[in-house]
Parts: sequence; structure tokens; C-alpha cells
Amino acid sequence: MISIRTATEADYIFFPEIELSAAQAFRKYDLDIIADMEPATIEDYKNLPKKSVIHVAEHLTKNLVGFAVTTEIDNQAYLKEISVQEDMSGQGIGRELLQAVIQQAKQSGYKFLTLTSFTDIPFNVPFYKKNHFSIFEPDHNWPELLDIRIKEKDLEINPRVAMRLNLVK
Repeated sequence: MISIRTATEADYIFFPEIELSAAQAFRKYDLDIIADMEPATIEDYKNLPKKSVIHVAEHLTKNLVGFAVTTEIDNQAYLKEISVQEDMSGQGIGRELLQAVIQQAKQSGYKFLTLTSFTDIPFNVPFYKKNHFSIFEPDHNWPELLDIRIKEKDLEINPRVAMRLNLVK
């Protein structure tokens, strides 16, 4: 059984291990560059921007098995990361974390939830499309998201796209 809750600072110690585990799934798609990246540090989580929110997925017997980090860019909610331990993937944990993020973003009054994602990986763009996100090209109205996309291109971690979910219907 999984429960989703807002993270506390005491949870941060588990995030690097979860992130490393989750990243191993990218090896199946020849993205060793992602799998080999150093995870964020505990200090990185402590120093997130003020409006950031972290949700955690807690398993009855396994403690924390996933987390999602949302922050604000371009005055909208931005999903920075969802990570689920590799041995727990495919069990709907990412979807539950995403639903918590969406609910939090709506409650905070945002019109959109944005993110960037890999186009060809099943747990990326196809996953988000199933959850009603659409691909879009950020322009001058989305300067921070546009900057993220430029940095991703510079790192040569493509093909990636920007996506958004309309939270106001």
C-alpha cells in the first residue's frame, strides 16, 4: 500500500538513493548519461525556491519509494522531477505522485503545470499524454521554460520537449 504526503526535511536523506535507483531505467533507452548523473544533494533540496513543494510516496514496508518535486517558473507550477525506485516502477506510484502534484498546483491557483520530458520513453511523454498533458513550444511568454529547453539542448539530452497541463477548464 502506498500513501502520498508532503515531504519533511527528514525525508531528504532518502532522495539521492531513490533518484539513483530511478535513473537506472534510462539505461534501457541508451541514456547512460542520465543514469550516471550525480543525484541532487540534501542541500539542493533544502535550498529549493520558496514556492517549491515535494511530495513523497511511502510504502508500508519499504519506507519512501518515490518523490515528486514541483517548483514555480514563469509564474506557473513546474514539475521538476518524479522519481520512483526502479524495483517499484510500474505500480502506479508515479501516477499517484502526479495526481498529488496536480491537486497541489490547482489549490495554489496555478493555471498550468509544465514540465520537460523525453519523447521516446514510455514513462515520459506517453505517460504524461495519458494524463492530459500536451506538447508545446515555449516562447517569449515562457522565458524560464525556454531557458530550461535551451540548457537541455546544450547538454545533448534530446529528444526532449516541453509539456503543459491546463489546470483551469
